[in-house]
Amino acid sequence: MTLKFRFTFLAFSLIVLFASCKKDPGTLQINFQAMYGDEPIVLLEDYTYHNGNSIQFSKIDFYISDVSIVDNDDDQLTLTDIDFVNLTAGHENAEDAANGYPIRFNDLEADSYKSIRFSIGVPPDLNSKEPGEFESSNPLAMSSHYWNAWSSYIFAKTEGRIDTLGNGVPDLGFLQHSGKDELLRTFIVAVPFNIEEERTTEITLVIDYEKLYGTDSNFLDIKAKPLAHSPGDLSYPTFMADNYVNAIYVKQ
Repeated sequence: MTLKFRFTFLAFSLIVLFASCKKDPGTLQINFQAMYGDEPIVLLEDYTYHNGNSIQFSKIDFYISDVSIVDNDDDQLTLTDIDFVNLTAGHENAEDAANGYPIRFNDLEADSYKSIRFSIGVPPDLNSKEPGEFESSNPLAMSSHYWNAWSSYIFAKTEGRIDTLGNGVPDLGFLQHSGKDELLRTFIVAVPFNIEEERTTEITLVIDYEKLYGTDSNFLDIKAKPLAHSPGDLSYPTFMADNYVNAIYVKQ
């Protein structure tokens, strides 16, 4: 066997070996689910607020940004810079509420991972722009989620009605809208999982809105401030943004 032939054979063997070791990609589906305590939220159904009165929800949505997964070597794989979680569409009936709102990430490297990293809100570099600067397919093209008075996107919308008379009938409409750079919050959720070749891995991230509104001893007085969306008063939006860390968990 000549030296040239040996070199050619070795090169061919390495190419075949590399091709045989290369893994096909997989898919990760993150299901975002709104819960109220132990119950999936169904829009316009009654739940018990911290003061014992009834509360119901009619709209729940928020932006997520800088979404990535972290492998066992602490390397991050970026999934998306920005996306929109529409729990209003994901919780219109009991069946939808049980499943949550899915977002799929395709063509991911098959490997073992240990956590998911993401922010709720729009990062400053994107929040400095306006809807008209984006293609219509981009979540940031929605003018309904931009407020000129803030010069900011509306990071999250939570709307509904609450019983203020104690008779079990939600009579007062409320809305909590958050925005502005200081309300961006980032989370690292520890959850070991594998991305497998040509398969879909599902993880459900829960947001517990009972915890988001506080505890029985420290909760938002919705009756006192039903419309919390003033750029000059971020007290209620800040309270809720700070409570995400208590309200987000992985559903087992």
